Amino acid sequence: MGEMSERKKRRRVDIVKLLFAVMLGMILIPSLILAVQPAGMKSQTAEVSIQDATVAQGETVEVPINITDVTDLAATTIWLSYDSSVVTVEEVREGTLGSLAVGINNTAGVTKMSWFSMTGTGKTGDFVFAYVRLKAVGSPGDESVLDLDVKEIVNSEGKRINHTVSDGMFSVKAKNFFVSITPSNITVNKSVTVLVDVRDADTGEPVEGATVDLSGCGVEMSKTTNASGIAAFEVKATSTGNITVTVSKTGYNTWTKEDGIVVAQPIGDMNGDGKVDFNDVIALAIHIFREQPVYDDPDVNGDGKVDFNDVIALAIHIYFGEPIYPQ
Repeated sequence: MGEMSERKKRRRVDIVKLLFAVMLGMILIPSLILAVQPAGMKSQTAEVSIQDATVAQGETVEVPINITDVTDLAATTIWLSYDSSVVTVEEVREGTLGSLAVGINNTAGVTKMSWFSMTGTGKTGDFVFAYVRLKAVGSPGDESVLDLDVKEIVNSEGKRINHTVSDGMFSVKAKNFFVSITPSNITVNKSVTVLVDVRDADTGEPVEGATVDLSGCGVEMSKTTNASGIAAFEVKATSTGNITVTVSKTGYNTWTKEDGIVVAQPIGDMNGDGKVDFNDVIALAIHIFREQPVYDDPDVNGDGKVDFNDVIALAIHIYFGEPIYPQ
């Protein structure tokens, strides 16, 4: 009986050893298989992508469609879809892969592009599939997805290549003005020609057809710039202060300057009526002898005193044009 019991015990130990061996094999065998798997069998994912672009209305930009981390690429067909009210395709150039077959349909908002290896040999690495020239036809603030649809991407054996797709975004931005105003300082109640010169802030080129508005100090005027980017105004302000200048045109950010034109009293205008004449001489004399207020500095000759010599200096200025307020 003792001998049978010992055999049973050994049999049980052998069974346990066998179970451990099987379990160990289940763990090690897959690892060994992966360790000896050929490098060519390793799974690889290529990426097809197009860049984002932000362009001013009416302008164009060229963006690449890239194929990266690809192995044995032999042929591919890619469709680019877009909102043709925002962006259109103007041209497609071949990239680093070589010649393309291209069909542009801006009415439908689809451009179709195909490439295949002329030698039948696949290409491995990072490539520019195509260079696409896009034009912003929408309004500032409009956007369109640049949607890539990879219809086919195969290797030299005709097998589909694993890949991911990264779409792009196209945005239309507004352009900016560069505006100069000559003169930007005028006197009240005096007619003067004011020129507003409007140019593109990026190119420096004149902007024709921009609307220029003047508002303030009794002035309400509007004109359109000519081919030289100039709007000319004959301005006669009826009060002192600031005239706001506003420039606008579709495709541009509106430009506004509240103190675009500063309106001041004329030098020597003692009674504040916007003119310099003998009435100002009388006003200055009354100020000196009766201390009535005046609207300009009464020290006309700049000697640091206010007396009858300033009345004489103002009269000489009015009738003979001699300068006053020496620096």
